[in-house]
Amino acid sequence: MERCDSPLNGGAIIACYEQILALTLQKLDAARNSDWDEVVVLEEKRTDVIGSLKSSDRNDLLDDLQISKKAELIRDILASDLEGRTLTEEWMAELKNILGSLGTEMKLSNAYERAAGS
Repeated sequence: MERCDSPLNGGAIIACYEQILALTLQKLDAARNSDWDEVVVLEEKRTDVIGSLKSSDRNDLLDDLQISKKAELIRDILASDLEGRTLTEEWMAELKNILGSLGTEMKLSNAYERAAGS
């Protein structure tokens, strides 16, 4: 895994963006498979790489071809991230419905228990 927090040259900066894309695609695959624990692990890794890259990411170190490649990688990262976010939001909505149903069941159960105890 490329270190993204030390002074970088253009090729190393691109390698860091490729690493972010690879983690994003792995995260998307985990979300598609409803492997939410893996989604969390991959997001933590991705966040670490992004955070470390911020201090070293300088366009003045990139040639024109690398700037184009960086833009392409960022577009791919954002598109994959959007799809992953959509899947996560759908899962969270399902989870909210399940938890809401359980809460209603518990309230009904408690109400019946109180009524039976009267």
